[in-house]
Amino acid sequence: MRKSVVERFLGKRVKVKCQDGDEYIGILEKGTCYEEGYYHCKQEENGRDNHWFRSSHIKSMKVGE
Repeated sequence: MRKSVVERFLGKRVKVKCQDGDEYIGILEKGTCYEEGYYHCKQEENGRDNHWFRSSHIKSMKVGE
């Protein structure tokens, strides 16, 4: 998925499905410092982060899941 498309959803609750079949649900955030160029979904309940991924790893994304 294009980086410009992914960045439209920053700060929103999303469900991300990656090319390898993994799915992540949470608030989409962009990495800084050493994670620059990567994204992750922060879980609302416990504040933990999911796996980091690049925009090119994303197969599909749904808002509000």
